[in-house]
Amino acid sequence: MAYQKRLPLKNIINCRDLGGYPCPDGVTQFGRFLRCAIPEAPDENDIVELLKYGVNTVIDLRDEAEAQRNPSVFKFLDGVDYHHICLLEFNPAAVESFGTDLEKSYEYSVEHHKADYKKALEAIAEANDGCVMYHCYFGKDRTGLLSVILLYIAGACVEDIIADYQVSYTYLLPFIQKTFADGSPWSSGEDFFKSEADVIAELISFINSKYSDINGYLKDIGISDETKAKIKKKFF
Repeated sequence: MAYQKRLPLKNIINCRDLGGYPCPDGVTQFGRFLRCAIPEAPDENDIVELLKYGVNTVIDLRDEAEAQRNPSVFKFLDGVDYHHICLLEFNPAAVESFGTDLEKSYEYSVEHHKADYKKALEAIAEANDGCVMYHCYFGKDRTGLLSVILLYIAGACVEDIIADYQVSYTYLLPFIQKTFADGSPWSSGEDFFKSEADVIAELISFINSKYSDINGYLKDIGISDETKAKIKKKFF
């Protein structure tokens, strides 16, 4: 099996492997975690490639309305363990609930969806051996927040955690330009489509200031040392 950093699929975009990051316990392995965006229904070839890649657990981080409007095909696939766990009730690019401050929507997510982060992390810890794929709509915001926590548990440095978030806009830009060429139907400003380093750095600083660090946040939401150890083991 040839693993790769980015999977060039048709209707699953911004699809990236969390492998390749140096950590105190080694380098995170490929084929263990995929983060991605699913703005359209995956086509048959997308699904075939993901199954060949080893995906057998899918965590859908979209809200209830999104999941009902566009049901996930993975929910109905044999051999795939599907979980729907919402980390934010809306796509930050779709509404103006937080004005022009994207980071505020991230703070809201980690503060008001603690039980959901716990569910997602415990589902990952108990997932069968293979590849866990998690996604929202753009694979940038809700997906990015879960990625921060997973890479922190693995032991990745903060620079790599930020860089992993930052690259999303580069991979999303062709889709955004194509889809919204005749005018954006989204009510939020352009900044909500971006994935700038300072935004996720501010979120990490917020967690550090309130909970000492991400470990403190994990303790606050009820994540045990055993659960963290199980997740960390999957990386190596």
